[in-house]
Amino acid sequence: MPWKVVQEEQPSNPRRDWDPFGTMICFHRRYDLGDKTKLKFEQFKGWANLKAYLEIGFEEEQAKVILPLFLLDHSGLALRTGAFHEDPQGWDSGQVGFIYATKAQIEKEYGSITPETLAKAKGRLESEVKTYDMYLQGDVYCALVTDMDGEVVDSLGDIYGHEEAEKEAQRMEEALLKKDPDALKKQYTVLLRRGTEGPFEVHVRADDGKKALQKAVRGKKGAKPLCAVGGHAAVVLP
Repeated sequence: MPWKVVQEEQPSNPRRDWDPFGTMICFHRRYDLGDKTKLKFEQFKGWANLKAYLEIGFEEEQAKVILPLFLLDHSGLALRTGAFHEDPQGWDSGQVGFIYATKAQIEKEYGSITPETLAKAKGRLESEVKTYDMYLQGDVYCALVTDMDGEVVDSLGDIYGHEEAEKEAQRMEEALLKKDPDALKKQYTVLLRRGTEGPFEVHVRADDGKKALQKAVRGKKGAKPLCAVGGHAAVVLP
C-alpha cells in the first residue's frame, strides 16, 4: 500500500501548543491536565463553590458558558463533559474540573452576548473537550505516503482520528500522482563521479536498474556504468 497511517509519537498538546477558545481548568493528584492556572482547588469548598466563583467573575471575566469535566482513569485516560455511565460507582472516574468561556472570549469570537452566540460558544467548548480527549487517548496520527521501496515521500502529522488520517493519506497520494504519475515508482540513487569530484547523488525513478542508469547518464558522453546492484547504480564520468 503506497500510504499508511501510524500513531503520532509526539503530538502537540491542544491546550498548551494551540490557541484554544475556552479556558480549561483541571485539578488532579497525578496528572497535569488542561490549561495552566493559578487557582488551587483547596481554595474552594467543592465544585459548586468553584463554579459560582467562575460565574461571578469580574466584568469581562465572567464565565458565561461553563461545562463540567469528568475524567475516566482506567487503562488510559478519557475526558467528557458528562459522567461516565460505564463506571456508575465512580471507582475510576469523577469530576476533574471545568471548561468555560468568558464574556470577553465570546464577544471577541462571536460578537455581543445572545442566545445564539452562547450556543455557538457551548458547541465550541464541547469540540475542544473532544479534541483534548483524543489527545489523552493517543488518537492522533501521522499520514505517510511511500514509494514502492517503502521510502516516505510525503507526510503530515498531528491528525486527530484514525479515519481522518486515512482520508488525508489518500488525498496526499492522489495529489502526488496528479502532479507526477511516476511519483511512487521504485526509486534509485545513481552515484556520479567526474574525475576526482563527487560522488554526486542523483535520484531517478524507473522500472529497473538498467533504465535508471540509462536515464542518469543520458547525454553524458563517455560515461560507463560500473554496477547496478540493489537499486544503487554507479557510473564514472570522464
